[in-house]
Amino acid sequence: MPVDEVKKKYRGFFDHVCNSTVYVCRWNDNAVVTLASNHLTHHPIGSVQRYSQSQKKHVKIRMPEI
Repeated sequence: MPVDEVKKKYRGFFDHVCNSTVYVCRWNDNAVVTLASNHLTHHPIGSVQRYSQSQKKHVKIRMPEI
C-alpha cells in the first residue's frame, strides 16, 4: 500500500505483503514506518502507548512486533 494511503488510515493501521523469502510491513505510527525482514510474520501484534493530541490523553495503538 502506498505511503499516502497509509497516512490517511487511522493510527495503528498496518498492511503487509510476504513471499517465501521477504516480509514487508508498513504501519501508521507518528509517521509511516516501513520495514522489510526475512522473519516471515508480523505476529504477535503488540500495543504501545502514544499521546493523542485530539483526545488529549495517552492511547494504545496496535503495532506489529518484528
